[in-house]
Amino acid sequence: MISSVSCVGANNGGIDITVTPNSGSLLYSWTGPNNFTSTNDDITSLSAGTYDLVITDASSGCFFNEVMIVPTSNPFNTSIFVDSISCMGYNDGAINLTLNTNSSLLTFSWTGPNNFTSSNEDINSLLPGTYNITITDTAGCMVANSIILYDPANITSLTAYLACDSYFWNNIMYSNSGIYTNTTIAANGCDSTAILNLTINNSSNSTTYVQSCNDYNWNGNVYTVSGTYPFEALNSAGCDSIAYLVLTISNFSTSTTLVKDCNPYLWNGVTYEYSGIYTDTSTNVFGCDSIATLDLNITSYAIDAVSPICINDSSIISISITDPSNNNHTITINDFSTSSIYIVDSSGNLLSQGIPIKFSPEKNTQFILTSVIDENNCQTYPNDTIIIRVNPLPIIDLFLDDICVNEPPFLLNNATPQGGVYFVDNKPTTLFTASNIGVGEHILGYNYRDSITNCIAKENDVVRINPKPYAEFYCDYYITKQDTPITFFNTSTDYVNLYWELDNGSFFQDSISFSYGYENIGIYNVQLIAVNEYNCSDTVINDISVISSYIINIPSAFTPNGDDHNEMFFPVGEGIISYNIKIYNRWGERVFDGANNTPWLGKKCSDGAYTFVIDVINLKDKYYQYIGDIFLIK
Repeated sequence: MISSVSCVGANNGGIDITVTPNSGSLLYSWTGPNNFTSTNDDITSLSAGTYDLVITDASSGCFFNEVMIVPTSNPFNTSIFVDSISCMGYNDGAINLTLNTNSSLLTFSWTGPNNFTSSNEDINSLLPGTYNITITDTAGCMVANSIILYDPANITSLTAYLACDSYFWNNIMYSNSGIYTNTTIAANGCDSTAILNLTINNSSNSTTYVQSCNDYNWNGNVYTVSGTYPFEALNSAGCDSIAYLVLTISNFSTSTTLVKDCNPYLWNGVTYEYSGIYTDTSTNVFGCDSIATLDLNITSYAIDAVSPICINDSSIISISITDPSNNNHTITINDFSTSSIYIVDSSGNLLSQGIPIKFSPEKNTQFILTSVIDENNCQTYPNDTIIIRVNPLPIIDLFLDDICVNEPPFLLNNATPQGGVYFVDNKPTTLFTASNIGVGEHILGYNYRDSITNCIAKENDVVRINPKPYAEFYCDYYITKQDTPITFFNTSTDYVNLYWELDNGSFFQDSISFSYGYENIGIYNVQLIAVNEYNCSDTVINDISVISSYIINIPSAFTPNGDDHNEMFFPVGEGIISYNIKIYNRWGERVFDGANNTPWLGKKCSDGAYTFVIDVINLKDKYYQYIGDIFLIK
């Protein structure tokens, strides 16, 4: 329903629509004059003009267009109701007018598409197009308007699909590519056309005939037996492809000859001087390889040794015998000054003892393995050479003075060069703790390995751990007042000297007992150091608390009422030499001024709070001032 504006320039027009069927998932989009937009189904407060409406079904994607005109000022207060065309090609549209006047006094003139005319107030069975209405009253006043009915779009969908061999769609099997359609009735009763763009690709197969020796690798699989083998994959179109392999396998042939000798060996025209596995390949009757293998063992000898070594150490001599044919070998080793003969087994160890040969040269020496004879009297001359290099030991120095048993633990750093390992009584350690080791003589050892030669030097020294004295004392007072003498008593043992420190710059030496008074308050750490004949010491500390000899207490109230209790106001305490009292009332007026230890009696003053100022001189001749409140209660 369209409601026109009441007068020219007004914005009280409106459009009220009804949608059938309403799926509940419809979206509305209005546009109009003066940049008007809205997403409501009905719109109000409209100016005259043309309004476009798009309705979209969010569930199916279908949409509907309609254009509506809110007329200008209408003297007949005409409202236009439009019933849109339901489906494409239908003629079921209608336009109904509602007027706030007697329609029998009006004439109506309608024109539209296909030469449509009508003089009725309401028209129906309408095709899409523009319909013009002119309303005329008896006075000749006319109102003209135009209404557009749109033909709704068809409901269509398009699906593109790629299939192998065939595809089943809407109860029909398709085996050829093509574009196919299917028409049904949509939920709104209109035609719905589905379109299928179908591409059909075909499966494929192939057969391959192969003859191979021993095995055949096909599609990542190795086959060693003749036969027919299928392989399934996808062709370039993405459809099944079955390939068949018809395989014939022929085998190769082998032979092996094992030879042991101490001389070079001639085989198939080639002379071999070293042990090894040698092969000669030819072709057998099947056209496959025929492989002959020579497993040749020629005994060879070599000499090696641990080098470098440190002086006084032994070097293990390794006699390496490759592919021995027996377990008895007589070897000769020469160092350019002497020749030595040894009988070794096939492992290179002395045959009689089962241990390796060892040399302990004192300087760099060259050794030559000159000859070897095995028990089959096969003699060879290896002339293999080694050099044993001999490194000197590092020079170290170890130093540590005698210490006291109560010496704090310390990290050992008492040898040069640094970086070695320390031992105390043959136990490795890095921390020297005299209290754990105990009083007496102990062995301090140091082993140092040269980082370049890897040679180790060792040195030991005797270290004496001396006993300590035991420091102890007590005093007759641990808490006392200023200037009160305190007597200190020594109870130390095993000492020759005593050193007292009183924590205020005062010192005493070798005093068995003495008295001393502290002038100032505080906590003093009194220390006694006892020293014995080894210059070992022990320390004991006791705390002495010195409290003030001056104490003052000022009452907060007094009652001068003649009952002989709390009759006067004055400070009390210890160490007070003199005091002066001034009393002020709440207006700041001084009501009392008492000097030379004169208390305030308060006789002429009324009850209430007063402020006091008290000046005090203590026994140290120090001045103090106190300010506070005092309550007078009678």
